[in-house]
Amino acid sequence: MALEAGSVTLISDGTCFEDSTVQQITWFRERLTQALADPSSTVLLDQISTDFLREAGDYADGLPAVADNRSRRTAVGAGLVERLPTFPDAPMSHILEAREELADGRVAYRESVKELASKLQSSALDETLPSEIDELWHDVVRPKLEDLRKSATATRVGVETAKRLFMEGYGLPTLLVAIANFSDLAAALPTPAAAAAAATRVAAAGAQEAFRAHATVRRHDLVYLLDVNKKLRK
Repeated sequence: MALEAGSVTLISDGTCFEDSTVQQITWFRERLTQALADPSSTVLLDQISTDFLREAGDYADGLPAVADNRSRRTAVGAGLVERLPTFPDAPMSHILEAREELADGRVAYRESVKELASKLQSSALDETLPSEIDELWHDVVRPKLEDLRKSATATRVGVETAKRLFMEGYGLPTLLVAIANFSDLAAALPTPAAAAAAATRVAAAGAQEAFRAHATVRRHDLVYLLDVNKKLRK
């Protein structure tokens, strides 16, 4: 599916499955070394490739600076997506569909990944890199995603609306309605006229707060992860 969608390119030049295992390993090493040396390429190293490079000893002193930085950033970017709750069980067709539909959001996400990756201590070939990405997910990214998700919920918008009305000098009954819901108007306010007036004020303030919350979420660099998770969950 990935090949047909153009999301993956198979580099097959020079490979021959009739060659010996040693010859095929040599071919693979040459392709990998060539990609790491290319200043225009970014290599996502999976566990097999990482172990291969580490055991081969070709990069005992680490990867070249540019290749190391790019590979580490790519590992962080892909690693955070892999840790989304919906990702492990998502069908490949859904993943490719999400990749296509959410392409615009990856620009801001890549910028965020650069900043997050720059704070890690491990290099692209270090055995500690996966555990550092785990810590990054649990300590920084997941709490931020949860906060973003909650920021646009009805409860949070209601609380923020109540704060807004309080700053504007409205009374306690109106604030109670803002935090609860319009069905409580009759019980909270003394007259139908007062209820109608409060409903108008709450609706206007609530609409503004909902728009503000939505705009804040959409501006955040990590909203791409929220979008991917939501898309795959559907």
